[in-house]
Amino acid sequence: MPSRRNSIADSGSDPNREEDAAPIWRSKLPMKVKIEATFHLTACIGYMLMVAISVMLPLSLYFRTQVHWPMMTLIERLALSEQPRR
Repeated sequence: MPSRRNSIADSGSDPNREEDAAPIWRSKLPMKVKIEATFHLTACIGYMLMVAISVMLPLSLYFRTQVHWPMMTLIERLALSEQPRR
């Protein structure tokens, strides 16, 4: 499969994910190879998810301390209650 990349900086990044994944899944490669190639092409998505979580965490902490919803008290009690031991 010939490479369409122009530089090393483009290898494995998100712009190439869609255009590289389709030929892999249409090929006659074994399923194990297709899955492994997909994981390699989508590996950078973890970094984007960490950025999203890092932005949302301070917001959730702010809303937890400033907004008092009755349902939140119930959810916290259920989450923090001690589970019975078996």
